[in-house]
Amino acid sequence: MNLILIQKSGVDLYSILYTSETSRGILKFYRPVRLDYGVLIENMTLGNSLSLISEISWYVKRYMTEVLLELSPDLFCSHAFSTDIYTRNSKLKETWEYAKLIGIKNGEVLDELWISPHSSIEDYPKFCEAMDTVLEVWCSESEWKAAENDGLIAIPDEMKPSEAEFNAEFDAESEENVSEDGESSGTGSSDTELSDTD
Repeated sequence: MNLILIQKSGVDLYSILYTSETSRGILKFYRPVRLDYGVLIENMTLGNSLSLISEISWYVKRYMTEVLLELSPDLFCSHAFSTDIYTRNSKLKETWEYAKLIGIKNGEVLDELWISPHSSIEDYPKFCEAMDTVLEVWCSESEWKAAENDGLIAIPDEMKPSEAEFNAEFDAESEENVSEDGESSGTGSSDTELSDTD
């Protein structure tokens, strides 16, 4: 199990954690590994990982954009979802409906994409092509629902209409709004002059 600490833009998280006497003391029994975008800390259990996050919470707020847990190879979970699993509010399954993609480029988080239920990283090739690294992160239901309420859920690329399809649909809608004699079916202003009411 790995704890993934993703640094904020312009931050060298690995150096900061070793420069600070407090964090150095907290991590003395661990062997942090430098990543292009932060730090990886190997841990034995989910409980220990969550406890470590709590211990370094000041550094999380100040220097990190995201804290993830890699429960198994390439299975990344948000801090909130990992906490739900630990407290048994959620059960880890082979598949999960709620997830997001974190796109990393040049060592920084460039973008975040909340994805549709039952879709996966393979369904968003355009997003992936623009990044150096993309992490698919399983999230808690409450996190995903909040993103949905904000209108942030992305449609898979293959379900998006092509430019030609979009133009054809737009033209069809335009034609429906125009009557057979070429005049708009809307309620536009009349050309007839109003008579004086003096």
